[in-house]
Amino acid sequence: MVVSTRSKDTLNRAFVFDDKENENKENMKDKEQHKQDEEEKEKKQEKKKIKEKTKEKTRKAAKDQHELGHEVRHRSSHLQDNTNKLKIHETTSTRNRPVKKQIKTRKRNIVIAVIILIAVIILIAVIVVCLLPSIFLRSTADDDTGGTLRKYTGLNLGELKSTFPTQTPYLWRLIGSASIDFFKHDDPKRPSVILLAAGPDAHSTLDALASDLSTSYTSGDLVTKIDGSEYNMSDADIAKYEIDKTLDSGFNSGKKVAVIHHLESIPAKASMIFHSYCETDNAPFKKVVIIFTVHVTDELNPKDNLKTNEKIVEKHLIQKWKDSVDKDHIDAMFSRVATAVAFVTP
Repeated sequence: MVVSTRSKDTLNRAFVFDDKENENKENMKDKEQHKQDEEEKEKKQEKKKIKEKTKEKTRKAAKDQHELGHEVRHRSSHLQDNTNKLKIHETTSTRNRPVKKQIKTRKRNIVIAVIILIAVIILIAVIVVCLLPSIFLRSTADDDTGGTLRKYTGLNLGELKSTFPTQTPYLWRLIGSASIDFFKHDDPKRPSVILLAAGPDAHSTLDALASDLSTSYTSGDLVTKIDGSEYNMSDADIAKYEIDKTLDSGFNSGKKVAVIHHLESIPAKASMIFHSYCETDNAPFKKVVIIFTVHVTDELNPKDNLKTNEKIVEKHLIQKWKDSVDKDHIDAMFSRVATAVAFVTP
């Protein structure tokens, strides 16, 4: 079969077209492949970056964990050291605590022992000071001449004892003992205070003995005399003022002895003035002798217990004064004037 020229051209063009089409297809495939290769490459690079970032994070996390572990170990070690030091300190303190406690206890015991020893010494000294004059006077009270008593007290009781022979040895001992400070010290710490009391059967003897006793210390014109019965119906304030003025004027003028008769007859509030004059440490006049007399209505037996008779005297004063002054004030005043109480017999 014979093919015409046109047909050949047509065929050739067809082949050319097919070739181009095939070429285009190949090019498209190449482009597509290239694109896929690029995308694949980009994915690989992306994965690589992600992997590198992951590794970097892992390394950083490992580093941080390492540093944290080191810090924890360091702090644990420091804490352990402190704990060990504390344990050592506590152990040492625990060991030393009994020793310190023993030392403290010993010191406290020593202090207590010293205080007790000082207290005992002071007590013994007080007892000796209080009892020595009485013991001595008891041994000399029966001396009728009164010479030994005068030697140690400065008071001549020989004439008084002759005038009042029925009085008990205790009365003379008490008067002598209460007079020691007045005669033996130029600046005594307290005035010498004597309270003489008697029952109804010895009132006259009481007044006479108190008057004669006052002149045993000094001459009669140097004795201040106060009769409490004169103030029995007086206003308390006026009586207190006059008694205070009389005592103050007498002592300031050089008189060394005061006799207050009938203490129980002085109004209660006025009698409180004697609290200051008989004060142990703060009395305005100390180189003086103050003698009180109390006329009680009950019988006093000198042979009775001393405290029993003192209670009778105190009860008598409370009965007289209770309506004007409370008992506490009476007790306070009585404790000053009753430092030496003697009972006079008929």
